[in-house]
Amino acid sequence: MFGVRIAIAIVAEISAIAVFGELRNFRPRLRILTRARTSRRESVYGVSASQAQGTVGQDAHQRRATEVEPWATFHRGSILGRQGEYDLAEEAYQRVISLGHPEAALGAAFNLGMLFEQMREYDLAQEAYQQAIDSRHPEVAPKAVSNLRGLPMRLIARELSRTRRKR
Repeated sequence: MFGVRIAIAIVAEISAIAVFGELRNFRPRLRILTRARTSRRESVYGVSASQAQGTVGQDAHQRRATEVEPWATFHRGSILGRQGEYDLAEEAYQRVISLGHPEAALGAAFNLGMLFEQMREYDLAQEAYQQAIDSRHPEVAPKAVSNLRGLPMRLIARELSRTRRKR
């Protein structure tokens, strides 16, 4: 239970950092997030709290762990993407999507679209945005529609700036 609280606190800290834009020191936070993800399964004594409390505790622990891992991995992907480590960010977002968390997976699909766009993988960006649109989520779907509609214009603008630089 203590490990889950730490992981939740770390996710809250990373969320606050992302919102306020103070993303100076990524590496220590990534190590903490990774440790939180892997250590949430064991307590200090080598036995999880849920094993000690029985089936009811196990179910509660599993629900909390199910909530923490997708968000921790989502924020890890965001940090990696900002660092320019696109392959690792893509892996993190794909992991979140595979976990199937209703909110985190949609955010990961949207962020994956933006990531693919930065990587100049426009077909993959379109697919990721479409996945977010198909969810019909009231917050994520409209943003994905906007990004998908603006994709051709951004492509044209990039090509124009390339041709101007060549001259």
